[in-house]
Amino acid sequence: MLLVDDHPLLRKGLQSLVSSSGKFHIIEMPKMNGIDATRWIKTALPHIIVIGLSINQSAVVGNTMKAAGASTCLTKDTAPEDFWHVIRSTLTQHTYNFPGLLARCLVMVALLSMMNCTRLPSIDQKYYSSRLYTLPYERVFDAVHARVAEYPMGIGEADRTDGIVKSRIGQATPGSGATVGYQVNVVVSQVGKQTRVTPDWQMNVSSEPTKTHLVPVSIDERPRLYIEFFEELDKYFKN
Repeated sequence: MLLVDDHPLLRKGLQSLVSSSGKFHIIEMPKMNGIDATRWIKTALPHIIVIGLSINQSAVVGNTMKAAGASTCLTKDTAPEDFWHVIRSTLTQHTYNFPGLLARCLVMVALLSMMNCTRLPSIDQKYYSSRLYTLPYERVFDAVHARVAEYPMGIGEADRTDGIVKSRIGQATPGSGATVGYQVNVVVSQVGKQTRVTPDWQMNVSSEPTKTHLVPVSIDERPRLYIEFFEELDKYFKN
């Protein structure tokens, strides 16, 4: 069975989750999104079983993945026990529908990331990469501080004078949420009578628990991180 994902940290998490089985191989995601990869797999090798795995919980994404040929679609916050249940039940169903399938050929369960299939148009990328608020600096800074504090990582650093709010680094534990292994660094700056907010996401890809290796995560790679940040931040300004 083959596990496929486009990010080193997630491949590492998947590897730790299935290491006891010994029946899985972990490979890097090809330079295509999960939906296109599924179409390619099902066209070339229609007997392959594909299970989608995405951080995006939208029903539209799940339905699109199934239309491309996936048997089902999981989200990346799926609990380990549910992860195994879905794999077993999917394999059982296909074995029942196609007797002797497992005996005649190799069956791969490809867990394909679909982050890249949800890329934002350039106008939306600009809107969610950095935002100007016609509000006092102090109010915006306090709102950003409260927003970052909502994440499981919590506040790591906050400096009102320098306009920096930084979270701690999330722990790389599979199944503990969309912010696993991430850190967000937010710059709040005054621009005339307006206040600009610019989040910067990074992911820890170190395989050693005592060391940190942060790599940038752009809005093009993980748009949901940026969208959810501003969607929740905006709620602080509605009162």
